[in-house]
Amino acid sequence: MYQYFQPVRIFSQLHQQYDFIWQFEMDARYTGHLYHLLEQAAAFAKQQPRKHLWERNSYFYIPTVHGTWEEFNSMVDRWMVDRATVWGPVPVEDLNVSAEAHFLPPILTAEKDISSWGIGEEADVITWLPQFNPANTGWPMRDVIYGFAEGPAIPRRSSPVAMSRLSARVLRIMHTDLAEKGLDLGSEMSPTSIPCTRMGPSGVEPPCKFR
Repeated sequence: MYQYFQPVRIFSQLHQQYDFIWQFEMDARYTGHLYHLLEQAAAFAKQQPRKHLWERNSYFYIPTVHGTWEEFNSMVDRWMVDRATVWGPVPVEDLNVSAEAHFLPPILTAEKDISSWGIGEEADVITWLPQFNPANTGWPMRDVIYGFAEGPAIPRRSSPVAMSRLSARVLRIMHTDLAEKGLDLGSEMSPTSIPCTRMGPSGVEPPCKFR
């Protein structure tokens, strides 16, 4: 299959001394200090609670529209009252989440959480654009799904383009799923969907203001 992240998966398997790997597309351009950009993005991601993280990630945060970051968070929290959220791994027929119990949330439901789960933890995935649910959208790769019995019904997230920071454990899961089980998703869905189905919310999209 056409998979932008395949070389990164192989690199991670061959060089397991790296906990995180940044991938950029060859046409990426940045006029500032790249080290500062990456450090700021990682620091921001590390301070994000997992509660309603998927919902915050799905927006473009615009200060002139949403106000401060705290006001934006409050807006999302109000929107999520009495709505279902991603809290811990989302069950998928082909995946055995019980074998990865350390990814389960410490508190049973999001309603009982005080928004502390995840703060101080490194994000498994950092993207530069929102992470959205591609189902029922016009995005051309929304149904590029391989090997999953549920097909297009599988819960997933996408974040074009294929530039992100990925943890070694995400890359290891991606590699094992494909090599041993024949499971994979389109390039810009594969890394962002792993946290959804295996780890719970652990991917972050740092808004431009905080980079």
